[in-house]
Amino acid sequence: FWHKCPKCYIEPKSNKKYWIPKINKNVKRDRNNARTLRLQGFKVLNIWEHEIRRNFSSAFEKIIGM
Repeated sequence: FWHKCPKCYIEPKSNKKYWIPKINKNVKRDRNNARTLRLQGFKVLNIWEHEIRRNFSSAFEKIIGM
């Protein structure tokens, strides 16, 4: 929810003037942080909560496969 998972994100129904800019700011911050880390030579991997809950082994394999 907080970082707009492409599968799970549902736009808030109340207090949209607050929540939508806040969530978009989180997404922008995540994108900037990932870019900074890549420029420093790090590999960046995003694993969503639903991926871990659905199939922990698969999520773990993503990490190992990096």
